[in-house]
Amino acid sequence: MNWIFDNLQIVIIVLIGLASVAKRIFDARTPGPDSLPDPRRMDGDEEDGWEMPAPPSLPRPAPPVFQPADEQLLARQIEMRERLRAAKAARAKAAVDRPVYGAKPAAVSSGSALSRSLHNRGELRRAVILREILGPPIGLK
Repeated sequence: MNWIFDNLQIVIIVLIGLASVAKRIFDARTPGPDSLPDPRRMDGDEEDGWEMPAPPSLPRPAPPVFQPADEQLLARQIEMRERLRAAKAARAKAAVDRPVYGAKPAAVSSGSALSRSLHNRGELRRAVILREILGPPIGLK
């Protein structure tokens, strides 16, 4: 045991040599990334005995099959299109019939006409908004 401590430098050198030999043996058995050819320099020649594999061919989806529309389905689509046109026309007519808020209101002759106009939801909303705008500020209430 005293010999090992006296010759510690020699023991370390021998262990490093054994480790490098073991590493070479291990590297020879398992191919690493260094043993494969560089795929960037592969230009078709097979000097290394290794050939670039062809990319796998992907299955192409079949084109969709268009079948003639069912007569009931076609009739329903036509009916729905007509209903949509009628609804758009009714909405456009209602927009024209709606009162313009910038216009002057009609003269109210009695309190009953005023109460009748406030039963309309749009007129009531307009009255509340006008009161908020034209009334006294909140800080002065």
